[in-house]
Amino acid sequence: MPIFKKRNKNLKEDERLVGVMISQQVCYYLNLYSIVNEFSKSLVLRNLIYTWYKEIKKEHPTDQLATTLLELVRKRWHIQKIINQTQTEEGKKISFNGFKRELNMDLMNRGIDQAVIDRTINLLKE
Repeated sequence: MPIFKKRNKNLKEDERLVGVMISQQVCYYLNLYSIVNEFSKSLVLRNLIYTWYKEIKKEHPTDQLATTLLELVRKRWHIQKIINQTQTEEGKKISFNGFKRELNMDLMNRGIDQAVIDRTINLLKE
């Protein structure tokens, strides 16, 4: 894991880079469209994402998604407890604290807001 991340100098402090794989046909069209209309592909994609974000956030507010995440995590911990019971080797069992550490790292690596991570871990019961 790199200690110092290479930062895109065009990104503002409150922005994050999101990448996406698209088909070659769509990519060619996006390239052509952006050249003909004289604006960047990033602008096209950013506008689409912001429009989607405004619409979807009304239906699925952050609190609702955070609650759904907590339910998912509870299911995963329940499954892990069953796995722990069937494991004969101690090294393969994961403690509750170990599970929370792994969860924290996984969610951080997936770009989840630390406040949501902390809330999820604090509400998770053994």
